Amino acid sequence: MTVGETFRIAIIGGGPAGLSLAIGLKRKGFQNLIIYEREIDNQVRHQGWSISLFSPDGGLAFIEYLGLLPELSAISFQPSFRALDGETGKTLLYRAGNENGRRFKRGDLRDALYQVCLREGIKIIWDAQVKSFEEINEKVHIHFIDETKHHTDIVDLLIGADGIHSPIRKQLTGDVVRSAGFNSIVGLIKKEADGSNNDLFEHELIQNSGVLASGRNVSCWYAHHVLHDEIYWSLSIQSDEDFIRQHTNYDKKKLHDLALEYSKKFFPLIQTLVQRTPIDQMQDCLLFKDLDPMKQHSSGRYCVSKSGRITLIGDAAHAMIPFRGQGGNTALIGAWNLSDKLGTLVNQTNITNDEIGEVLLRYENERIPVGSHEILESRGNAARFHSSNSVTNFFRNTIMRMINLKIQFDDWFYKQS
Repeated sequence: MTVGETFRIAIIGGGPAGLSLAIGLKRKGFQNLIIYEREIDNQVRHQGWSISLFSPDGGLAFIEYLGLLPELSAISFQPSFRALDGETGKTLLYRAGNENGRRFKRGDLRDALYQVCLREGIKIIWDAQVKSFEEINEKVHIHFIDETKHHTDIVDLLIGADGIHSPIRKQLTGDVVRSAGFNSIVGLIKKEADGSNNDLFEHELIQNSGVLASGRNVSCWYAHHVLHDEIYWSLSIQSDEDFIRQHTNYDKKKLHDLALEYSKKFFPLIQTLVQRTPIDQMQDCLLFKDLDPMKQHSSGRYCVSKSGRITLIGDAAHAMIPFRGQGGNTALIGAWNLSDKLGTLVNQTNITNDEIGEVLLRYENERIPVGSHEILESRGNAARFHSSNSVTNFFRNTIMRMINLKIQFDDWFYKQS
């Protein structure tokens, strides 16, 4: 029998990273796969709003590689992107939507990948919260919080794809999650059947766009999700972790009032978005968390354990605050890289510890530094987008204008060639 038939792989986490990795491994020939997900089912937890994936250097390329783009096109669209001066509303940067980018509603993407896993016979166990792992004789024993429901599983390879609060990473590294220093008030506007808010959905700075507007000490992100006739907005405030709770106790009316106060820092359209958001459509606040980049061990590995048969992908490996839009793309490219590297072993009749260790070392050295870079870039963007310093804001806006000129020139040059 081959490694593809006998080698047991457990993926902890059923988000886009874990699900796409499982699909990639199944396509490579691994048959003995299992996904453990802590949620009760695929609908129980709100998955957030938009996630943009790109090609050829982002997660959309992995979707294309897996042959899933035709069916996933039905739940996505090609968005444009704008960066606006928060005080004047003037466009600093504009990028039209094209075939190299697709925007998904996070829950839709997760559900679509879940359906592919079901179709391909990949086993997913819901309501399975992992507590810890134990390494015995080159095997990894997975222990669950509810041991009456889930007995210890013994696997050949454990992959943590379970996000920033991953118990796998915590046990491996002891890294501590902390407040990122930014927190968001979130609202949602749904298109009214009577057309009473069509003016918002048809506004040139809203229609089919994702928009970033930078103010002073506060930043606004809003996105029009075409397929669901929704506009999602968030006002992120540079603040202590407890700031929003102290001011509102998460009461929807008080959240709306606080958003109204902070929207005054922006040009009128942002104020209008907040004003016309029904109070009952104020959403859960986003309390951004942060985790430092992983450290490389002298052995060359980042995920160091006794057996060497444990690794991490996605936010478990490189959690980043969402001020660069690269979390999903970095996670899916990592899943592609790992599935390709493990795929080189699938037709062997056996596999040594050194062989699996070498594969994981190469994966970690190629992808975790990239994720670490994105963590630092996201932190830098967060500081720039929330700056109260007029000089910093001037240079930030000037740089975006220069990037915009390059985009316009590249588009013109492409049309001429």
